[in-house]
Amino acid sequence: MMLVSPQSPLVVLRRLIRAPVARVFAAWSDPATLAVFMRPASCGFAEFTSDVQVDFRVGGAFRIVMRTAERQTPHTGVYRVIKPLEQLVFTWVSQHAGEDSVVTVDFRAVGEATELVLRHQRLPDEAAGLNHTNGWSDILGNLDQTLAGPASAAADAFHMDLPMHAPASVVYAALTEARGLRGWWTKTCDIGVGVGALCTVRFDATRKVLRIEALQPDALVRWRCIEAHLQCPGLTRGDEWEGTAISFTLEPQSPASTMLRFAHVGLVPELECHGICTEGWRRFLGSLRQFVETGKGSPY
Repeated sequence: MMLVSPQSPLVVLRRLIRAPVARVFAAWSDPATLAVFMRPASCGFAEFTSDVQVDFRVGGAFRIVMRTAERQTPHTGVYRVIKPLEQLVFTWVSQHAGEDSVVTVDFRAVGEATELVLRHQRLPDEAAGLNHTNGWSDILGNLDQTLAGPASAAADAFHMDLPMHAPASVVYAALTEARGLRGWWTKTCDIGVGVGALCTVRFDATRKVLRIEALQPDALVRWRCIEAHLQCPGLTRGDEWEGTAISFTLEPQSPASTMLRFAHVGLVPELECHGICTEGWRRFLGSLRQFVETGKGSPY
């Protein structure tokens, strides 16, 4: 559906995305996933690439440069509203949208799928409204394909879903505070505060440095590994975690229970460390569940 008024151009698009609302919402915060779906398709999906930088917090900025061999189009904006699993509002500035347009994205769970409603307001004229109707329609189609299709980027990940008998606030604290990480993962760790800060975790000679990429209280924690030194018998490479992304999405099931949806994007079977690391995650995520439910985990 599209509405355009000559006085105040408005684009409204509604799309059912074939993925749970937690994954759909998280896709809008993850630079790697945004780079996959945030590009036009009607001129040939494969012809476009996107470079994405994101500071996913209220007041944080993003920059998306959509490229072809002939041209590049930068899009910038600032996040005004972030309601985890419910709504995003951000400004959208480009040569075609002008300086004043605003995008609102609403998310609603429909079983295991997500109804997404996108509204783009304050476009300069009707031509811009029609242009952005086509562009956003392509992008939402790409989003559905990315999350639900056979070539899903999200398939290149190790996933675990764990129900936890603890409030989302308790789980979030266990993922963002030094006391929490030392209580379920490793007693030897240092953690920074806020998006962009670094977290260093050690397991004897193994060390990983993680940059905090996204924090949404009681809803989302995402890290990216920027340095890794894995020392395990049989491994010839110690840097396979570098560039991978680790996300914890929290879905409150009741005031006293939470569904944790974990993903380690880039931890794929082709890696030497895949078996060791997936077994490690199963152990430590079980320790996380023990910690938030009983106050005592089984850290390294």
